[in-house]
Amino acid sequence: MPKALKSDARNTILKVLSFIQEEKRLQAPLIPFEKLYERVATATGVGERFVRKLVKEKEQADATGSKISTPGKKRERTKGKIEIVDFDIGVIRRKIHEFYTMKKEIPTIPKLLNVLQDEIHFKGSRETLRKLLHKMGFRYKKTQSNRKVLIERNDISAWRATYLQKIRHNECGEKKTVIYLDETYIHSSHTAGRCWQSNDEDGVLNPVSKGN
Repeated sequence: MPKALKSDARNTILKVLSFIQEEKRLQAPLIPFEKLYERVATATGVGERFVRKLVKEKEQADATGSKISTPGKKRERTKGKIEIVDFDIGVIRRKIHEFYTMKKEIPTIPKLLNVLQDEIHFKGSRETLRKLLHKMGFRYKKTQSNRKVLIERNDISAWRATYLQKIRHNECGEKKTVIYLDETYIHSSHTAGRCWQSNDEDGVLNPVSKGN
């Protein structure tokens, strides 16, 4: 079965046919036979320089056993493609879980991206990471109703860290009496409305009841 030709190839054939028909009518060459490149360029409707370039490419392709490449032809894109192995996927899942259980923070895309860039040299962009999370089954959606994980405010976390540091310093040195003047607690409303969740990771959960 003959191969279907595109419109450009069809037009070129018609131009060559018209060129030959004109020479037949005149019973003489329109361009001298020794001017081979000029004859081909005129018959096909392209520039003579292009013909010479094409002949050179054909000679190089024959010498290397390759094919002549087509300029502008769509090829498989490899630039920007990120290869993620199962180990990296496991690390990403673990880091998301650590945000919820250890850091008590919402793992936003920027935060998670910074951690992954440091720990597994993740090369992707924010959008690449977002698509990867979706591929892994994570969705950014409303939190569920339950008392499982409370997200602490940054100032509360900082106060706790300072307190623990001072307690350790006191125990290592001359132990002084510790007097508590006030108390601080985590309010049940210190949570978030939306977060990354999957079938294996519930994320941060909304409190059953919120205080005023």
